[in-house]
Amino acid sequence: MSDALEPPQEKVRPGAVRVPRWPLVLALIAAAIAYAALPQRLRLGPPYALALAEIVLIVPLLTAHSRGYDRAAHYLGRAALAILTLALVSSTVFLVDRVPGSKTTGTDLLRDGALIWAVNIVVFGIWYWEVDAGGPGRRRPGVYRPQDFAFPQFQLDPQERDDRWIPDFFDYLFLAFNTSTAFSPTDTMVLSRKAKALMMCQSLISLVIIGVLISRAINTIQ
Repeated sequence: MSDALEPPQEKVRPGAVRVPRWPLVLALIAAAIAYAALPQRLRLGPPYALALAEIVLIVPLLTAHSRGYDRAAHYLGRAALAILTLALVSSTVFLVDRVPGSKTTGTDLLRDGALIWAVNIVVFGIWYWEVDAGGPGRRRPGVYRPQDFAFPQFQLDPQERDDRWIPDFFDYLFLAFNTSTAFSPTDTMVLSRKAKALMMCQSLISLVIIGVLISRAINTIQ
């Protein structure tokens, strides 16, 4: 009788392991290094400022994750990502505002544009990884279902589909790369409004970068 009154216990599914945070950490560090390589006119503060801010958040993030405080790790990761996104947007604005009237050489402009474009891919790859289906902490093999992005693996016939497949960081990075190059998700369907908003922002930043490079190239030819 007492057993009937007890709430049902959630069963642990095989393979339901906690998702590591190393992809997020490595991507944040790589983006911070690329940002530090930009000239002063295209970034905020000294070259080490962003990297230092990311480290200040990454250390407690890894500590919280290792101790099982997934919610704290989630918010710390979002904070680090928000700072990096702000740096990306500011560099894009500086590229539009300061480069056209400057005497920047074509080689330097191409390098600077490529760095910002690469940071754009990494930043939004992290965003897609963080927001899809509630974040990496909630994606589990056998449980994950498309909520924000429908990858091709879930568009297959049910008899051919692997229900235990879940996307990893590289899948979201590939999605971000396609968005920056083709201005569309190509093989992946975008389902939620927040995912569509993120994709619109990434495409706009990429379009601005490419537009500045093309306009400067045309002015050079003339």
